[in-house]
Amino acid sequence: MVAQPGTPRRLPRWPVVLLATALLLLLVAMLATVLAPRLRPWIVRESNARLQGYTLALGGVALRPWSLTLELRDLVVRQDAHPDPAMLAVPRLRVDVEWRSLLRGRVVAQALVEGPAVVVDAAQLRAEAGDRVPLARRGWQRLPELYPLELNALEVRNGTLVYRAPEARRPLRLVAINGSARNIRHVEAGSGSHPSPLHLEAVVFDVGRARFDGAADFLRHARPAVKGRGSIDAVPLATLGPILRGYPLRIAGGTLAAAGAVELGPRGTRAHLEKVAIRGIRVDYLGGGDPAARQALRRAAQAARSASRDPAVWLRMDELQVDGEFGFVNEGRDRPYRLFLGDARVRVHDLDNRRTDGRATLAVSGRPMGAGRAAIRGAFRNGPGPADFALDVRTSGLPVTRLNPLLESHAGLDAAEGRFELYSQVLVEDGRIRGYVKPLFRDLELYDRDQDEDDGVLRQVYEFVADGVRRILENGRRDTVGTVADLSGPLQDPDASVLQIIGNLARNAFVEAILPGFEQRAGRRRCAAPPCPRP
Repeated sequence: MVAQPGTPRRLPRWPVVLLATALLLLLVAMLATVLAPRLRPWIVRESNARLQGYTLALGGVALRPWSLTLELRDLVVRQDAHPDPAMLAVPRLRVDVEWRSLLRGRVVAQALVEGPAVVVDAAQLRAEAGDRVPLARRGWQRLPELYPLELNALEVRNGTLVYRAPEARRPLRLVAINGSARNIRHVEAGSGSHPSPLHLEAVVFDVGRARFDGAADFLRHARPAVKGRGSIDAVPLATLGPILRGYPLRIAGGTLAAAGAVELGPRGTRAHLEKVAIRGIRVDYLGGGDPAARQALRRAAQAARSASRDPAVWLRMDELQVDGEFGFVNEGRDRPYRLFLGDARVRVHDLDNRRTDGRATLAVSGRPMGAGRAAIRGAFRNGPGPADFALDVRTSGLPVTRLNPLLESHAGLDAAEGRFELYSQVLVEDGRIRGYVKPLFRDLELYDRDQDEDDGVLRQVYEFVADGVRRILENGRRDTVGTVADLSGPLQDPDASVLQIIGNLARNAFVEAILPGFEQRAGRRRCAAPPCPRP
């Protein structure tokens, strides 16, 4: 078509579009230049107006309005009550438009957090625990108001979590923390009831590994609903020693590995662990020491038992394996001693806090005091309610000389020869105990001139006489010294845990059977005149 003479000629559209775009970008750049110096103090002021008990500081801010990119540098958050160390430090945090969702017609944001470090110590935790306002309600949920778009994706790279335990030589550290959460705002349809994919991995205590892969629902419930599979491997348990300070427990060595499925949701918590393995651990229970430490352990055990009885909590473990050494250290005597089960192998199957029709089984083997053999078999009723279990204990081939520290501490005697055996069967049902414990001392010799040559004359005479009486009281040709204690009766505390009941039974057996089996059958006499053997 030929233009008529005198008709104005139109300019091509594309130069106009380019010019308008250039002017818009120039305007946006000028706006960013003007706003940048004012943006950092505004973010700091508005953030601290929202936070309670914490103060935020920023090193720098960068804004690119054409992509709605906001970058924060050297972000630091401190607790007002204990400002050192800083509880959160983030070298770089970037928030911008998620272009993937923009193609679906949704304008949402994505965030990248690089190198975040969370550091807490005991003083900060005590201050937080003493505050009536929960940590989650300190204004953290209002900080996203400072950015105009809703967050749909979050990624964390190379994070660190540190806990500084009191008097610990080294802090507890989780490093190389990497994680991501996508589709937080349900832009995509997702799969099922949990449309937001989750991933998390970390190095635990410098050498262990942890990983979780699953999905979540962040919108449809008052709290996020999460489900997925997790695993930990080669986590060093000795690192937990500082956390156990204040409890009568001492841990050395050992690694933890576990794998299973976890689900957290509005109906409660569900965890199904297929296998938990603890290797090479050494655990000592410290008895006779600080009463406050024992009370703290009882409170922790009661809290764990209450949690397991919570109808909103479902815990299931198919198999538990523990290999190591377990000891009892009596520090409340003038002559402390340690009893232990070495080369111990513990196997527990089918633990379930909900099933009332099933039973968990227990099998333990080991070498008491590093010698002889011990075997324990047991069964426990699953589910809530009072304790209900059966145990069969057999120990044989233990040289009595291995028990001399215990015998010297409680009986004032030591053995020169002999073997110790122990047999016990216990049934706890309907709030009552039925059972017995039978210790046997075979070929027992209390006096040995070479062993006792360094003892005082009166002590040698005492042991020699005791040994002579023991020979008179020996049980016929079998050359066996023993006694039987009946452990039957009502439970003193029907709500006590299985471990607490077993601990009380062990103490009663020691007082009622094992010591009498040594003292009485050995012919121990009351001391009529000093010096007397130490009780």
